[in-house]
Amino acid sequence: MRNSMKIFITGLILAALFAAGTAVAGKYAVAMVSAFAQKTNQEKVILVQDRVLETVSLLENLSTDPYICSQENSYQEKAAFLTDKNQNENLGFMMLRILDAEFNIYREDIGLASNLASRDYMQKLYKTGEVQVTDAFLAGADGKTINYTVAVAIMENSQATGALMAAIYGYEIDGYLQDDRSTNVLVGSLLQYMGGIPEDQFGLAVAQVLEYEWKTTRPAENILVDFNEQRSGSFWNLGSHIQYLVYSPVEGTNWSVMTEVCALPIIQNILIIYGCGAAVLLISGILLLRPKKYKQKR
Repeated sequence: MRNSMKIFITGLILAALFAAGTAVAGKYAVAMVSAFAQKTNQEKVILVQDRVLETVSLLENLSTDPYICSQENSYQEKAAFLTDKNQNENLGFMMLRILDAEFNIYREDIGLASNLASRDYMQKLYKTGEVQVTDAFLAGADGKTINYTVAVAIMENSQATGALMAAIYGYEIDGYLQDDRSTNVLVGSLLQYMGGIPEDQFGLAVAQVLEYEWKTTRPAENILVDFNEQRSGSFWNLGSHIQYLVYSPVEGTNWSVMTEVCALPIIQNILIIYGCGAAVLLISGILLLRPKKYKQKR
């Protein structure tokens, strides 16, 4: 009778320990997925952010450079100065250009190249003097090269008398977003996919993905509000692949970086460790409950 009671009590203890262990392992797994996603997201945000902010800093310094501000140098000469700087200092820009007060943009080889008065971001730059960072758009001779433009006004007596602009290659931003254990997408001001994605997903609306492709644990409209208001957030996608997603704004832009982490690989590693611990617990319980073969003689 005592032996049966001992087996019963030991079994209850083992069951309680197993249940508690399962709960702890599950909570730990969720925390690990979340922590990894948050860490990765912040790393990608900082990489993109630093490239934009260093570009802004460079343009602001150039906007007060004596050679750029001099009335004695032609715009074509200034354009040559900028191109040489871009190449000689390996700045890595697709282009580094100067504009005059009439929105005319200049190149070192042909002088006047085109006029950007029709561009909304240029109108806003000249009107407000505020730094402009555009969403990704297609440019280049082939019209297929993705780039991001940063523009800074050349100010004189509190008025914009010209501008400097630098175009960052799309593939450079993609390089910052690349990661073997996560997918990182750069989202634009119109809540569209811009970077870190296959070519056929360029311009894809986040709303479309949220509403038709994912099963989110938060209402899609709430997530979209976060993006619009440049707030950080997270949610789970419980579709065919369980994913944890984190998004954060990029300082100095209207962009956000969204990080997708597949939960299964991380959870599998934790379950393996937990399984080993549970096996040890089970074996220990069996050894404790094993009947004695020999009784001590009096």
